[in-house]
Amino acid sequence: QRAMTREFGVFLERELPQFMEEGPDLARYAPELMAAWGPGWDHLQVQRCLNRIEADLGAEYRLTFVSLDGGDDVVLDQLAHPTAVPNGAGRRNAERVEQYVLIEKPSGEITRVDAGHLSTRGLPELRLVDERGVDVGLLMAIPNLTASGSEMEERFAGSLSQWLLLTALVAALIGVWMVSAVAKRIVGPVEALTSAARGMARGELEQRIDVRSGDEIGALATAFNHMAESLEQGERNRRNMISDTAHELRTPLTNVLCQIEGLQDGLIQPDGGTFASLHEEIVHLGKLVDDLQMLSLAESGALRMELRELDLRSEVARCLSTIVPRGDQPILHNRVSPGTRVLADSMRLHQVLGNLIANATTNTAGDGQVAIHCRCLDEHVEVSVLDSGAGVGPQDLPHVFERLYRTDPSRSRRTGGVGLGLAIVKGLVEAQGGRVGVESAHGAGSRFWFTLPKA
Repeated sequence: QRAMTREFGVFLERELPQFMEEGPDLARYAPELMAAWGPGWDHLQVQRCLNRIEADLGAEYRLTFVSLDGGDDVVLDQLAHPTAVPNGAGRRNAERVEQYVLIEKPSGEITRVDAGHLSTRGLPELRLVDERGVDVGLLMAIPNLTASGSEMEERFAGSLSQWLLLTALVAALIGVWMVSAVAKRIVGPVEALTSAARGMARGELEQRIDVRSGDEIGALATAFNHMAESLEQGERNRRNMISDTAHELRTPLTNVLCQIEGLQDGLIQPDGGTFASLHEEIVHLGKLVDDLQMLSLAESGALRMELRELDLRSEVARCLSTIVPRGDQPILHNRVSPGTRVLADSMRLHQVLGNLIANATTNTAGDGQVAIHCRCLDEHVEVSVLDSGAGVGPQDLPHVFERLYRTDPSRSRRTGGVGLGLAIVKGLVEAQGGRVGVESAHGAGSRFWFTLPKA
């Protein structure tokens, strides 16, 4: 209610000057008023003129007449009796309630008009002059707020309704714009995610989302891109594995087929060397199948483990003792600290050490060295196999533990096995609760390491 009252007051200050400018034409009453000039004013006759003018104008205006003949200011008002007012001090009828109006003129000056007293002029007026051109009187029509209040209220109500309607329209437009912006920001990425997911369902694994924000939608798009990259890499690895497996199977099978056909045609003699060669190829095939099966079991968690407390130095020594020396074999060192104990499966640990040592000796010249070290961590023991070989290039490091991966694109048997040894190491170590890793620089040797839980 206080807010409405304040708004109505502001409305009055703005609208009242315009309301007054639309006042009556007082010029047509000049002859009748000047008839009361003698010189000097006949106050009773002036009052009768005011009454007739009031009858013409109605109750919307209050008439005030001011004498300007050089004597005492005489103010005649519809709300007061004809009275001489010395020095304009003002005098009001005791039977009337004093009324006044405050008006803000365009210049900013505040005009106050009340019954019996006019402090300044600025209202619709009729200035009366005598034959000498001297101002002798002034008639003013003051809007009667009591009579015109309903009209002002109607104007205020109409103005307020317009402003409320305009405000509501602007608020609605802003709301629509904000909803549209938020919807575009949310729905756009969601639609892109949906489209990319459908593309991946069709086998189009190259789908990616353009990440443009750091909010939850952006995090979802980033996670989707990582998933897509993983799936695409997995599909690429699967295809490479199929190709590499076919290559590894094709070579021994071709050798066996050629030798059997030679025996059938009499081109090859069935002697001990021929049978030894056939036996070697079949053993190679059997080992490949066994390795693939072991890797599958290890990665699926179906490989049976018999974990028990083991002395690591003794297990390394036993593993080194089973290696058949070669003429070009590097020197092997067991540098595991005595008393180091781990919780592991003895047979699987020997497989891990055997594969890592075989990988190190294959890539190290005869005058090189291979050493097995260990160090104790908080809850694990880290075992390292170091060699002084040619090392692994940075482009191969992320892939050395992948199935059937070979650093030699030709996949020659002279430079290594089928590429399952390190993948089996990774599967067996992770099945025992450990991790694997490699550090290497081309031409500076390699360090393959794995961890096992402390006993």
